[in-house]
Amino acid sequence: MKTMYENPWFRVEKEGVMHRIVNAAPFGVVIVTLNRLHGTVLVGRHPRFATGDAASLELPRGNARQGETPCDAAARELGEETGVVTDDLAFRDIGILHADTGLVCDEIHVVVVESPFSPNEAHDAEFTTLQWMKPDDVTARSSDALTLASLAKARLDLQKD
Repeated sequence: MKTMYENPWFRVEKEGVMHRIVNAAPFGVVIVTLNRLHGTVLVGRHPRFATGDAASLELPRGNARQGETPCDAAARELGEETGVVTDDLAFRDIGILHADTGLVCDEIHVVVVESPFSPNEAHDAEFTTLQWMKPDDVTARSSDALTLASLAKARLDLQKD
């Protein structure tokens, strides 16, 4: 295995003709923030270089730091990306996704949290816009695979309740 490129966030490795991208973080998190009273989830638009800086409709997400649990990382990331104060919220890790099993070597935890906040209390921190939407509307309007897979995993998990 030969490292072809490396930066603080990832490295590209090559073995023979095969390449893979290895995330430098211990793991990633995607946060499904539910507001059961309104039947909505918190999403935002985030410009992404890989899509020509198009503003992708996404759930909040980010990378864990060394020593963090998935729920700790989700609480920190949700606060950083949305400004939502997470001190008294109960986060629940519902499982793992792999973004692209043919190219990317990563582990992404899907974490669910129920928010007592009204739809107007979250504000943009890292997103260009932030809003509460019905999950079916997110599914219809988002092309982000992590968002869509996380919503599907959360729906299955909530059906157990």
